[in-house]
Amino acid sequence: MDTYLNHLKISTFTKKAISKKPWYVILYITSHCNQRCHMCFQHEMLNTLKRNEEWSLEEIEKLSLNLPNLYQLTLTGGEPTLRKDLSEVVHIFHKNSKVDRITITTNGYYPDRIVKLVNFIFFKCPNIHLSINMSIDGIGEDHDKIRGLKNSFKNMVETYEQVRNLKQKYKKLNSQTASVLMLSNQDKMKDLLDWVNKNMNITEHGLMLSRGDSPSAEGKATENIYFDKMLNYHRQLCKDKESRL
Repeated sequence: MDTYLNHLKISTFTKKAISKKPWYVILYITSHCNQRCHMCFQHEMLNTLKRNEEWSLEEIEKLSLNLPNLYQLTLTGGEPTLRKDLSEVVHIFHKNSKVDRITITTNGYYPDRIVKLVNFIFFKCPNIHLSINMSIDGIGEDHDKIRGLKNSFKNMVETYEQVRNLKQKYKKLNSQTASVLMLSNQDKMKDLLDWVNKNMNITEHGLMLSRGDSPSAEGKATENIYFDKMLNYHRQLCKDKESRL
């Protein structure tokens, strides 16, 4: 199964990890989101800030200058791709923090934006390791219902395909997918994992349990025993996949 450790450059990581400055930062770059997910544990803060109340590029510049030993930066939200200056944010951290790895979490609703973003990042930061992490919680209309927005599944699949194509051009580009197990998809999670195994790369797919205060009863976590069952099934799919490679 593909993990963070598989992509770790030990020498660089060790040097940065033993410094007194943070080496791993998760930055909530925006509160804005276009979806209303059943299981969103941050639903109370979504779309609560005006654009001019969020991190400005000047503030990000100051932050990056105070993180000289940054190894991993994860940009999340909200939906990060709703920031038109997201590529500039990446460039600032690459320039000032010499960050090695950047992960951008996304619902994948805007394939064109993500393609443009990836191309810009590798034009400005050719040596960076970039991971685009996408969410998939159901097949077709099931995913749309959980995400609260029509065409969410269609657009996410297109984004995945576009990123997969770009990986042929950019060797340091990685793509990940993940699913959240909750009451609204517990009876269809096995089918979803089979679909991911057939149409995506199951070894680059994560499975997690819904957490926090979800906005609806449908988004609440399943019982642990069911999560364990699905997790074991996921692991078996990964082992089968790796054994055929």
